[in-house]
Amino acid sequence: MKILSRLIFKEHLNNFLVTYFIFFTITLSFDFIDKIDDIIKAKLSLYDSIVYYLFRSIYLHSEYSNYALLISALISLNLLSQRNELTALFTSAVSLKRILYLSMSFVILAGAFNFFLSSYLSPKFLLKSEQKINKGLSDIGNIDDLIFKKDFGFIFIDLVVPAEDILLNCYIVDINPRTNLIEHIIFAKKIERQGGNWIAFNVKKTDVNKKEVLFSEQLVIDELKNLKELSPLSYRAEWLTIRDNIKVIKGGLKSGININSYLYLLTRKIFSFLSLLLLFLLSFPFGIQLGRTKKNVEVLFLSILIFTAYAVIEMVIFRISRSANLYFAIPPVILSVIVLTFTYLTWKNHFFWWGEKKALPGERYLKQ
Repeated sequence: MKILSRLIFKEHLNNFLVTYFIFFTITLSFDFIDKIDDIIKAKLSLYDSIVYYLFRSIYLHSEYSNYALLISALISLNLLSQRNELTALFTSAVSLKRILYLSMSFVILAGAFNFFLSSYLSPKFLLKSEQKINKGLSDIGNIDDLIFKKDFGFIFIDLVVPAEDILLNCYIVDINPRTNLIEHIIFAKKIERQGGNWIAFNVKKTDVNKKEVLFSEQLVIDELKNLKELSPLSYRAEWLTIRDNIKVIKGGLKSGININSYLYLLTRKIFSFLSLLLLFLLSFPFGIQLGRTKKNVEVLFLSILIFTAYAVIEMVIFRISRSANLYFAIPPVILSVIVLTFTYLTWKNHFFWWGEKKALPGERYLKQ
């Protein structure tokens, strides 16, 4: 079976590289046209412009990598069928299940790498690219563990909740300029921007010299007004890694903040890997059967049609569910049911029936 594994993996890998390069070229070309005005306005040097597009290319990978993988898988199966290699495998007692498992193994490996890159590295590089354009983001590159200096002391922020103008677990420390010792410590579990002011809730003020502790429910933090770096807090969803999402969700649950949007974001990122496998199961019969009668162009058009339709349906279901404030696990369940239903009908009506017994490997396929 090592020979068979090498055959399947080599076919999938070769077609994936070609398809990926085509997607990369098209996507980067459109992105270049879209972002060139921003580069001119920011007056970036040639070196910074090249670095900017290098960072952007890593982010763009997450936009097309899974679809390039699925389309290349269909093309690979189509070519194996056209060259009668599948027929030769079936007559050699190689079951269709074995071909499915080998093809899916390649999809799982490549999909896992795409998932890691898209979920952990891509958002960081996207933020770095934005920092090249927007210099105001340079000092808040992370959403956690932020430290800002002030005249005599510093401000420590444990977590920034993106797009909400909320800071969690904040320490404002005053230092005596003569002795360099801490004089006052203000701790707030939550600081929220309301209008032009930063309002702290559940505040504990500690006077180190007098050893006194005072508590207050609300307090205006004037020190934050002078921190210009805190003005651009509207993080976009693409800038958050899975780790960032989890940290925001944990902090929001402890502080009573509405984190429904972050739950949806985390669910969609995790579901992207599962949807890759579901779509491969749906499209697998087309790659096998169409190769006998259809050309590669027709198979390519059909695959693009299927995956585009799924992308639109996925976007609509997630947006409607989020607007209706439904439980975050409902959209993946709905999408899974839809894809699995079409998968069942596809395998039953256009492919051999998996549950049939006493059939030789590929026998039903050969009879058609």
